[in-house]
Amino acid sequence: METHALLSFLGLVAVGSYIQTLTGFAIALIIMGGVTALGLAPVAFTANVVSFIALANTVTAVHRNHSHIDL
Repeated sequence: METHALLSFLGLVAVGSYIQTLTGFAIALIIMGGVTALGLAPVAFTANVVSFIALANTVTAVHRNHSHIDL
């Protein structure tokens, strides 16, 4: 991946993560839409990145607040 494409990709990830933090959804919409519209990376690669970011967000949230889970 070229340098400008990588920086654009990481910028979209940062914007998507910020919007996710504010609203609680839309990380995949922003990242997938932006990367596809700009043609930065293949859809399969982008889907894997979004899945990994969502998994990392979930693990972080559950780890910090596991006492609030109603078992």
